[in-house]
Amino acid sequence: MLGYKQYSVVAMLALLTGVSVSESAAPPMISQVVAAATPIKDEFGVTVTGTDPDADFFGIPVVEGDLVQVLLSADGNIYPPSADGTPDARTTVIATTRIGAGVSPNIASSGKFGCILTPRPGGGSPIFVRVFNAPTAAAASFYADSQIFIVSSTQNDRFFAQFTSGMQPLDTIDNDEDGVINSWEKSYGSNPDAIDSDGDSLTDADEVLAGTDLTDADSHFAVSRLEPANGDMILVWDTIPNRIYSVEKCVLGNGTYEVIESRTGDGNEQELLIETTAGEPLCFYRIRVSEISVE
Repeated sequence: MLGYKQYSVVAMLALLTGVSVSESAAPPMISQVVAAATPIKDEFGVTVTGTDPDADFFGIPVVEGDLVQVLLSADGNIYPPSADGTPDARTTVIATTRIGAGVSPNIASSGKFGCILTPRPGGGSPIFVRVFNAPTAAAASFYADSQIFIVSSTQNDRFFAQFTSGMQPLDTIDNDEDGVINSWEKSYGSNPDAIDSDGDSLTDADEVLAGTDLTDADSHFAVSRLEPANGDMILVWDTIPNRIYSVEKCVLGNGTYEVIESRTGDGNEQELLIETTAGEPLCFYRIRVSEISVE
């Protein structure tokens, strides 16, 4: 209110004297709006969780939102946090909120947040937003940082945080050297100190590649069905994205497998028609899974 009165007095004097009001004479902004531009995704590509605390008014279960921090950078750069989520000494947390806060309470899963910083950080202050994939930094395994935003002391610019780089792991160490870093082990719920968390004779890395559950010994990659089709047969299996599935064939007694077809996984069940010929020798078929290489 004080800022509004000061502005009114300055404007009135300007009208009386015929002098224009310069930008430097404008009153300081009192608060800063910070919000997510688009829904934020976690390390699995799923929208981060959280609802407005008043969501129950609309019959929506209240979900404690994932942690959101607004940080001030000492030099305009963004530095990663430590493995437990503690910010780098060159960045300071100036506000905390949660996913779902500041968003319409009748939205069950927005993946967004909105907050107002009062008092507003000083003009020229470089700030950014950090989102964790859990309600606390201690419980989190991944985080995402927004772009840097420079606070203005004269313009009421809103900061719409964008997270173009996606989620990053907090702990990149691989305790058991099984090819799955600690952050992913935490996300999967597997044992970071055991190469084979569920004791099913497949390493955790093999299960990640196959898309099976690292914590369930009964979860295996296998052919879903083998169906007859007018003398031929149809091979059916489940897939996950970012994987190549190579169907291989080996004639009995040969000992060598050859690739007959490769498919790219899309998260859905896929099938392949295998033609058979009368009198053809007995053959074995298998499906080899590999990760799509990124150059």
